[in-house]
Amino acid sequence: MITLVIVLKVLVDKRMIFNTLKKNLEPYVGVPAEYFKICRYFDECSESECSCLLSQLVSYEDGEKLWIEIGRALRNGEFTVKLHQFSLDSAEGKFLFEWIVSEDMTVGQAKKEILAEMKRRYNIEIPYERCRLREKCFVSPSKVLLDHQKFKDFQYYSQFEMIVQELPDKDPVTNSNQVIIFVRRWTNFISKIHLGPPQEIVLDETTIEEMMKKLSLISDIPEKYINIIRGKGSVHMPIIRIENDQDWIGLTAGMEFNPEDGALFLYRYHNEIDSRETSQSSSQEEYNDIAIREVSPFLPLSSASRYNARKEKALRIYLDGE
Repeated sequence: MITLVIVLKVLVDKRMIFNTLKKNLEPYVGVPAEYFKICRYFDECSESECSCLLSQLVSYEDGEKLWIEIGRALRNGEFTVKLHQFSLDSAEGKFLFEWIVSEDMTVGQAKKEILAEMKRRYNIEIPYERCRLREKCFVSPSKVLLDHQKFKDFQYYSQFEMIVQELPDKDPVTNSNQVIIFVRRWTNFISKIHLGPPQEIVLDETTIEEMMKKLSLISDIPEKYINIIRGKGSVHMPIIRIENDQDWIGLTAGMEFNPEDGALFLYRYHNEIDSRETSQSSSQEEYNDIAIREVSPFLPLSSASRYNARKEKALRIYLDGE
């Protein structure tokens, strides 16, 4: 496929407003100004659409390059979001598409439009009441956006990204004071480490007592025998190295506890009388084994099958002249 790029050099007065520049470019682009957008690239990983049509060109430098893209230009109060699909059952997050929302639009309105577009493009059909929109923070889902909220209520940037998440039932998150976190069960039984599947729990209060109560409901472990530790990495590919067994904490009344949305916690059964789950320290070899088990489902079959932590050998590199 051959892509044709046309370079146009223009001389402008810096007092000119951006809307006037777009009008003057219409004959060269071939479509009305409202059907193309001009993007400004700051670096290889960052770009921004020039959407403030009444601003002057004083911030632009001589020789600066702008890109013209066919598509509806942003109006005042609008911005573009990148949408990704997320599932607890799969680590393969999927980029869906970009979508335009306005500051005065509610999350519920945007959700209806996004679900219709997903059905049209990919034949993915998610019931409205079982769909959740969340902010995307790096690679992980973060704060849940509630249907009645408006986008002007959020702090967003030029690269605002959202997660589309399908739920098994109606969303239990109903107010902005609730916090939703990811948990995985850590089992160290007869020197065999195992991580359970990812689960979500919704905290109505950000207290250690509330978290232990919710963990007890999903695990049938008495609250007083649950230990937790803050996880690292992503929910599907956590960093499972635990340096110190003392880092695990149990139910302590009044302890300061401030989890944020999307945080990952590991939990374990710890009963000093009933030793069904041994708390002995694990060797580096055991950590390597569990790391391979966690990562291998998401690697190509050939890579996962060839790698064996027990057969690692040092590689010596010789330089010319040695």
